[in-house]
Amino acid sequence: SYEWLWKNATYDAYPTAKAYAGFINSTTLHPRLWHKKPVALMSVDSAKTWAAFRDQTAGIQRPYMLKKGSILILMDFLTIDTQIKLLYSGCLSSYLQPVYSAFCRGEQWIFVVTQSFSLGMIGACMQDFLGDGEGEPTEEQYKNMISLAQNDIMLLDTLNFDDASSSISPSMESERRCMMEHLTKEIKESPKHWSYLRVQ
Repeated sequence: SYEWLWKNATYDAYPTAKAYAGFINSTTLHPRLWHKKPVALMSVDSAKTWAAFRDQTAGIQRPYMLKKGSILILMDFLTIDTQIKLLYSGCLSSYLQPVYSAFCRGEQWIFVVTQSFSLGMIGACMQDFLGDGEGEPTEEQYKNMISLAQNDIMLLDTLNFDDASSSISPSMESERRCMMEHLTKEIKESPKHWSYLRVQ
């Protein structure tokens, strides 16, 4: 059980939050269960394809979207290439800003929602990004994705560094390099996995 990890990532900011173990789908994660209140914090684990990611968040649709300022935790982001591809395609990065990463020492990434959105909007974006063909993104698209990843790594380094007077930490150089190599690899490898991100 990863309930301990959820609590560890949650209780400092939300000490009265309650954890409920179980599979997430449109029935177990539905607006009526939280009395149609805004979703302030959501943690997703093991969504390895667009279909799985969509199913786990099926209850978060219009008008009950993830609102600006909400927190989204992707528990195994760094080990699942489809989540990395989805983010750096631009379809999620338009709405999510990563604010925490364990770099190459862990899987979890934490994001803040910068614009309210629903998963339906992301599906349409992926269709536009991938176009009508069955292939992978163009070299120009890959270049843009890697640039987005590099910008995030520099920001995450700044956020994780205690000395606010420095923009980046010299001691984190190896971590930055490790992370960039990993993200680049996951973005460009397994091109057939792009098909998993098409709306099905």
